[in-house]
Amino acid sequence: MNEIQEETQMFEFIVKTIIEVLIIGGFLVGIVKYIFDKKLEAYKTQETIRLKAILVAELLAEWCSDPADRKKLHQLTWEASIWLPKDLATRLNQCLSYSKDAPNLKEIVADVRKLILGDNEAINANEIVHFPPKEDKKLTQG
Repeated sequence: MNEIQEETQMFEFIVKTIIEVLIIGGFLVGIVKYIFDKKLEAYKTQETIRLKAILVAELLAEWCSDPADRKKLHQLTWEASIWLPKDLATRLNQCLSYSKDAPNLKEIVADVRKLILGDNEAINANEIVHFPPKEDKKLTQG
């Protein structure tokens, strides 16, 4: 009978160990999944922010080029107006419409950069390079 008790105890130990391993393994899988999901969410957020920054840069470049076909310019303006915070959207639209006391485009770029990257990454608008159209260059050199 002693041998049967030992086998029973050994079997119970093995079953208990397997159950513990499965529970701990399931718990670890849950933790790994949670961490992965959080990192994936952060990546998607950063990608969305990057795409929005590209949209504003494309809008300003398109606006500076003074295109004959305004369809793309309208689309980019409206997209930026939809996602930008109210104050920044208002300032952008003032700039694009040459409103009196409107910020210049480098101020808009600096504001969008600050919005996207945070206060620690803010830069002065005067540090941003802007290439004026060649016609303006000829006027200033002549």
